[in-house]
Amino acid sequence: MFKLHGMEDPTRQFLVTQLLKGACNKAQRLPARQLPVTRRLLHRLLGALRGVCCSTYEKTCYRALFSLAFYACLRPGEVTYAGKGQHTLRLDQLTLSRTGIDITFASYKHSAGRTPTLNLSADPYSKYCPVRAMANYIGRQGMEPGPIFLDETGAPVTRQDFTRVLRAAIRVLGLPPNDYAPHSFRIGRATQMSKDGLAPAAIRAVGRWKSDAFHSYIRQDVIPLPR
Repeated sequence: MFKLHGMEDPTRQFLVTQLLKGACNKAQRLPARQLPVTRRLLHRLLGALRGVCCSTYEKTCYRALFSLAFYACLRPGEVTYAGKGQHTLRLDQLTLSRTGIDITFASYKHSAGRTPTLNLSADPYSKYCPVRAMANYIGRQGMEPGPIFLDETGAPVTRQDFTRVLRAAIRVLGLPPNDYAPHSFRIGRATQMSKDGLAPAAIRAVGRWKSDAFHSYIRQDVIPLPR
């Protein structure tokens, strides 16, 4: 319209072009936005493991790992062996019973000396119960001291192992694998708790957030609607 009326095009002004250039450069530097693994997607991923894992042990291991990562709202370095393993959960931090699991966190990012305990209750009516998944895995792996999740050679499951199996399962579902990473479980749990109407204090407690930083994890805009 400006051109039709012989007026200067405001989008070509120096300030506007530089602002657009800066915004474009910043967008290119931003890391890819990870999508959440919500409860519905978790259930689909657990089913997809049948076509991804090479053995019953591996399927049992990753079924438990995926379930615990989601329901306990874990960081990747807590559920797998990363760095020096200082934050990796160990078997002696779990107390497993027929009614649930108690997880005592000895060290985690921003723990500042806190050692909270998280309880996950068993759901006998759900085939996706994380307590049952953990009981099945520990029944196969045993209670040897050390990191919770071990591969068939006895080596700790690493973040790279987690990423490989997760993206293979995502690919089986026909979804873009690069949009998901191990941190998607923590993002998804925060998103799901918000969607379910949990109070901010409850969300902070499950995820061990000291502030309202959990809001940056919530991806309400990408939750698939039920069919």
